Order: sequence, then C-alpha cells, then structure tokens
Amino acid sequence: LMATTMSASVTKNRVIMAGSVTKPLKERLDASVQDEKDKQYMLYFEVSKSKDMSASALCYVPLTEEREYSAELRNLAWNTKYYYRFVAMTADKKQTYRGSIKSFSIGEEPLENFDLETFDALLDDEWTILRGKVNSQVLDAIESGEYEDLYIGFEYALSVADLNEGNENVYRDGTVTVNMNTGYYSQVLNLMPDTKYYYRAFVYAGGKFAYGNIVEFTTPYYDAGLIVPDNVRRY
Repeated sequence: LMATTMSASVTKNRVIMAGSVTKPLKERLDASVQDEKDKQYMLYFEVSKSKDMSASALCYVPLTEEREYSAELRNLAWNTKYYYRFVAMTADKKQTYRGSIKSFSIGEEPLENFDLETFDALLDDEWTILRGKVNSQVLDAIESGEYEDLYIGFEYALSVADLNEGNENVYRDGTVTVNMNTGYYSQVLNLMPDTKYYYRAFVYAGGKFAYGNIVEFTTPYYDAGLIVPDNVRRY
C-alpha cells in the first residue's frame, strides 16, 4: 500500500502538484467510503516552506475512479522554495499514507511582458536542434539595446524537477541563432543517446529570467561518446 508524491510542474508563480496511489491502496480507500461526501477529504497535498512540513497548508483533491491526482496553486511567493507531499487516508481517518517529501522553487519575478514559446526539438543521430520563439517586446528590447546584459537561450535537464529546482543538473545553452520572424534555435551536439530530456526557452535581462513552456524529447539510439559540448555551461 503506497501513496506517491510525483514531480511538480512550475510555470512562473503557478504550480501543479501531482500524486498517485497504488491499486491496493485505491481499493482500500474505496472500501472505506460510507458517504459521497467522504470522497472530498480523503486525498490532499501538504505544502510548506519548511522541510519538516511544519505549518503546512492542505490542498484537498476529491477521490475519483483514477489513481493519479493533481492540484494547482497560483500566486505563490516569488524567489521561494516550497516542500510538498501527497497524502491519502481512509474515510474514517484511522489509516494515513504519506508520500515522500519533494520540493519546487518559484524563481525571481519574471520580466514583465516578455513571453516565450518552446517548440518541439528537431532530432538527428548526432545533433539536436532546440527551438523557441519570443514575442515582440523581447525583439524590441534586443533591437533597442535597452538591456546591456540581455541574452536568450535554452536550458535542459534529465527531469522536470531539475529544471524547476534550477540545480547543478541543469545545462544552459546560450549559443543561439535568432530570426526575427520565425524565432531562434540552437544546435546541441553529443547528448546522451536514447535518453529523455526536458528543455525550455529563456530570456535573461536586467538580472531576471523569463521562461517558456517545458517540452520533452528523446534522443535517438546511436553509438557515440558522451561529451559535454563546448557551447554548454553548467550553473
């Protein structure tokens, strides 16, 4: 019997948390239901700014026929790390099953009016082309030279959780080609073969970031050495 906390998806200061229950636990939960109202308070996410989960807020999700559940939180505090876990309990509240504690981070308040879109990657045996597009406000800022430190690029990692955390497992590629009409792209070499990656477009300016949506791709299988390309730096 198990409740599992799954990775969260973060967009700006909005997060979608996810969790699941095993089939045996789902059957036990269903068997404990005495009234339809019970289903409203048997599953929830605990959310806290403390790793020990003190002062947790509870976000309830109703019990359904499914085994995977999600809950959305909006307008979270910028530049803040949160901890969360998925919890299931029987209707009589005598048995509680807690998933592991995971975390997500809300980054710095993003650049106003800077919108980005991440496209599907183009794949070949030896290279991957990451693609994205920015809105007219970003293009105007590039042309006007409004920001001395403005640059655009992509960041990628082996998990959504790594991207959300912005940890040492995230790679940033800032070597891009910009087309004012169709967007921008970057060719990345020597990724690990037969591996799923997650990536998103970003713009950095004035000490802040703006991000696009997260897109996944899986590299083809081929026999190659695993070398980190020169145009990629870790942070």
